[in-house]
Amino acid sequence: MKIEELPSEYLDVRFQIDIAEAKLPPNFTIITAFNPQGKILTIEDNLAANHSLELALRDLSVAIFGVTGGSIDMAHSEPGFACEADPGVILALARRWQQLAIYQVEGDELYLVSCKNGDKMRLNNGFRARVLKFG
Repeated sequence: MKIEELPSEYLDVRFQIDIAEAKLPPNFTIITAFNPQGKILTIEDNLAANHSLELALRDLSVAIFGVTGGSIDMAHSEPGFACEADPGVILALARRWQQLAIYQVEGDELYLVSCKNGDKMRLNNGFRARVLKFG
């Protein structure tokens, strides 16, 4: 799926972060296991998938922290994780959990990355401007 074919909501994403802003690493990738292929699952199925993803991330032996991505008003949100692992590794995990896209943060730049082909698009306004709440 090309970047331009991803749901437009992905471009307007907002975040809630489980750590303090001062503790944010300079570069990290954000991933969730919620709603594979964009299909809405039950909360139980989504939580089970996210738990499996968390275990896979912990196996990488890198620091991870909670991140919830969602709509501007957070009426729709999907809990997930951020970590400093190689973005290619996270992309492979996202494909395993049948996600459409992941986000990469480099400094304060925010990128949307298609899981289908790895296409990457820089989003306007940067990452911190999209954070609604730090831990």
